[in-house]
Amino acid sequence: MAADRLRNLTRSILENTSAIVYVKDLRGRYAFVNKRFEEVFGIRSGDILGRDDYGVHDRATADRLRANDARVLAAGVAEEVEEVVPIPGSSSPHRYISVKEPLFDARGEAYALCGISTDVTEWRRVEDRIRLEEQRYRSLLDATAAIVWNTPPSGEFEEPQQGWGEFTGQTFEQL
Repeated sequence: MAADRLRNLTRSILENTSAIVYVKDLRGRYAFVNKRFEEVFGIRSGDILGRDDYGVHDRATADRLRANDARVLAAGVAEEVEEVVPIPGSSSPHRYISVKEPLFDARGEAYALCGISTDVTEWRRVEDRIRLEEQRYRSLLDATAAIVWNTPPSGEFEEPQQGWGEFTGQTFEQL
């Protein structure tokens, strides 16, 4: 009974996660894909099992994914990689953080590769917007003749403030 419960729990986790989960054999053919994989790529597991990345993605994308898989299998250890993958129905590719790990048999020989991919597209967009806003802020500071400073509630400077030293005659260390 405990083995059945564990099997059901594992299946429930794999099928209900928001991450894409898959297993490929050493030739790169899909042996397992979860429900999220099917939803994202618009392909049923019955139509992909036994096929490789070229059955799901364009050649350039499949080549990149296969190269990442080969590197992980050659290293024999898990690796986290960022992968850019076109998604059917999306106007732009999505970015995924993929944890790829070789699976080993009882003799210690790799027999498959497991991947868990999390969509970080929106996170990357937000990071890019923050970076752009910071660049704009820095450009404004560099272009203004006004003295602008920023301190935490303690009032102590945490980084040099442009123009403040010239205005007060104090060095950053003195401030």
